[in-house]
Amino acid sequence: MIKPILLLDMDGPIADFDLAFWEYCQEQGFELNITGLDDPNRKRFMTENFIHDDERAEARRQIDKTRWFLDLPVTKGAAEGVPELMKIFDVWVCTKPLEVNPYCRDDKGAWLRRHFPYLEHKMILAPKKSLVLGDILLDDAPDPNCMPYAAWKPVVFPSVFNQHPDSHWSSLPAWGWGDDPETLYDDAT
Repeated sequence: MIKPILLLDMDGPIADFDLAFWEYCQEQGFELNITGLDDPNRKRFMTENFIHDDERAEARRQIDKTRWFLDLPVTKGAAEGVPELMKIFDVWVCTKPLEVNPYCRDDKGAWLRRHFPYLEHKMILAPKKSLVLGDILLDDAPDPNCMPYAAWKPVVFPSVFNQHPDSHWSSLPAWGWGDDPETLYDDAT
């Protein structure tokens, strides 16, 4: 039996970019206009939650110019959840590189090799994910402009910013690590 192809976004679903960013901001004493990652006013891009422009610029430099992607924590539930998804799907990690960061591509590969070594040869770096073939893209922020052109069905990995009724993603099915993998399979067939 041929398994459906699941394209799994990296930042969000398996690498907890936002948790690392929140912790970095707390360590630096930066002021944000949210009380935490679950704040309903949180914006998609954490840099949109700054009060002071100089702090935003400093945080942006951290993401753009350092080995930021190398040490991101694993998203809660992903270490146990990915092998469960692999029972049903042909799982590929499909991630958009941050072109401004000179280390991003290599560091994402090293991160995947460290945390999910069985997927290290199944990573697709794609500036435009709509050009990648698959049955489902599980992503915390699938690009609404590319969805009409994509071969895959978008499924949203839930986060505070993408569950708001006014978001681009509110009409799409959502699936997270606590959900039954069979429900994700149902979206693919």
